[in-house]
Amino acid sequence: MNTWLVGGNGDVKAAILLKWARIGHSDRVKGNAELYCVDEVFPAPPPMQAQHQRLRLTRREIFGPTVFPGRNASDEFFLEINLLRTVAKDALDIMHLRPA
Repeated sequence: MNTWLVGGNGDVKAAILLKWARIGHSDRVKGNAELYCVDEVFPAPPPMQAQHQRLRLTRREIFGPTVFPGRNASDEFFLEINLLRTVAKDALDIMHLRPA
């Protein structure tokens, strides 16, 4: 993340970092997604809270100074954490690991 944000000469405005940690010597994994702040991925919070977890990025944060003409650099895009959990769980299954 530091390589992108610091080494990007100011062009990179956002970075997403996924951190996974095995729980002890078990096959269980917990994880976090970071975007200027930490948002838990595993363990998932209660369903009502989990359905509202998302990361917000603007077009400017994603594309930096190369936003196409006619596009609003302030447009917002949302990445749903529940979708990330689904993809992560599939990947963890392949590695014979389980979410915490």
